[in-house]
Amino acid sequence: SDPIGGGGLGPDAPGALRPGPAHPETEPALTLPVRNTATVPVSVTSHFHFFEVNPRLDFDRAAAYGMRLAIPAGASFRFDPGGAAEVGLVPIGGARVAIGFAGLVDGPLDAPGAKEEALRRAAACGYLGVPHERGAGEKTDEKGGDN
Repeated sequence: SDPIGGGGLGPDAPGALRPGPAHPETEPALTLPVRNTATVPVSVTSHFHFFEVNPRLDFDRAAAYGMRLAIPAGASFRFDPGGAAEVGLVPIGGARVAIGFAGLVDGPLDAPGAKEEALRRAAACGYLGVPHERGAGEKTDEKGGDN
């Protein structure tokens, strides 16, 4: 009395759909505190190079270089105006090439000097969370204090 089913075969019936193994939640390799200094909410998607996110998000960008959010593919994380949150990050996989985003890298993440050049570009563009050059070897943080 099952006109369409496989009779008594259950999950062994021809054409039966069987779910694959569940994917475990991604364990963060790094957890960083992030503060949104903007007056508007900022959303970041799962596979965006976190180093290059909105310049008004204040966090340790050097530590976030080559990383993405540890959230499922297609998901996003929202930072409310003036709010703070801790985020988990994992290394970007595959060929580790970042093209597009904010244009701070635009190439292989692990190329010699790429991280230093990206930090220099971020500082020059006024990104929070990177040291800013002050003069002859002296550096300040983004708030103007000594490092």
